Amino acid sequence: MPLSPEHLKQAWLDFKVYKRPEARDELINHYAYLVKITVGRLVTSLPGGLDREDLVGAGVIGLIKSVDQFDPTRDVKFETYAIALIRGAVLEMLRDE
Repeated sequence: MPLSPEHLKQAWLDFKVYKRPEARDELINHYAYLVKITVGRLVTSLPGGLDREDLVGAGVIGLIKSVDQFDPTRDVKFETYAIALIRGAVLEMLRDE
């Protein structure tokens, strides 16, 4: 279930300021939809030996990295930042194959 804007703001504060791991988990779960959207847009056909779930796994790693590295005090929308890192992680996996 998506977080309300107020709860989302509080989760960022709890994670970045108070280092609460539960808040990090909430953020990752809230933004998980970005992985599916990005993988779906990026890959129309899979190379042999790769499963869609492999690409989703790589995308989740990109999402986790984006949550950990994001600076909410900058004037950048999280979704824009996260999609770039998710995309990069998926493309890197595809290049390695």
